[in-house]
Amino acid sequence: MDFDRAATELKGIPYTPAAKGRFFYNLVLERRPKRILELGFAHGVGTCYFAAAAEEIGNCEVHAVDLEQSASFEPKLEDLASRLKLDHLIRVERETSSYTWFLKRTIAEHTKDHVCVPQYDLVFIDGPKDWTNDGCAFFLADKLLRPEGTILFDDYSWSYRGHEAQTGRKYERGYIFEKMSEQEFAEPQVKAIFELLVMQHPGYSNFEVVDGDVAMARKTEHAGPKELIINTRYSLRHRVVSRIAKLARGLNMTPAAR
Repeated sequence: MDFDRAATELKGIPYTPAAKGRFFYNLVLERRPKRILELGFAHGVGTCYFAAAAEEIGNCEVHAVDLEQSASFEPKLEDLASRLKLDHLIRVERETSSYTWFLKRTIAEHTKDHVCVPQYDLVFIDGPKDWTNDGCAFFLADKLLRPEGTILFDDYSWSYRGHEAQTGRKYERGYIFEKMSEQEFAEPQVKAIFELLVMQHPGYSNFEVVDGDVAMARKTEHAGPKELIINTRYSLRHRVVSRIAKLARGLNMTPAAR
């Protein structure tokens, strides 16, 4: 499916803006995976961008996993997939507590002679954004990711306190956040997972952060020496929005502050 058509149909539905959707779409066109695993899909906008690109390249499917509560979202993933006629490319799974249990079942299903046979070429982790869930999810997903596959994390710079300051409301999806320490609330936990777990893993390289929001790495077939450097790139849209925000902050400064 053409990107512009998908973007028109998905416009205004949370939580994947068209700019990020285009990144997902182009990544699939570039790397041509056969199987994509998305962990955390909410309304399914990102899923549909992946599926639209999957239809373009052919011989590709998307496996999407989230919590049971996502079935009550308006619209839900199945609605969007049907609207775009992409439902034949998307397999949906819903879990009670966490997608880590889905990963456990999948690892068990594909284990032969005590070795897990990888199933996916691209894994996208976009869930509760906490060290406990998504740190575990990385190690489990790694067992299911084929050599030369790509792993993606959304919300690289996101934090619970930052979310509260930006929106004025508490983030309430996932673990029992009241039991977190202030450091856990304040620190971007996906960034910690990427820098302390993914980058230090001997089987990953080609680390990249896009627009300060999406982090990705490539699973290398042969472990060896590597540079622990993050290549950061920014889209034109991100640079323009950041510039406007900076100018707005300058205009809002009080005379005393200036």
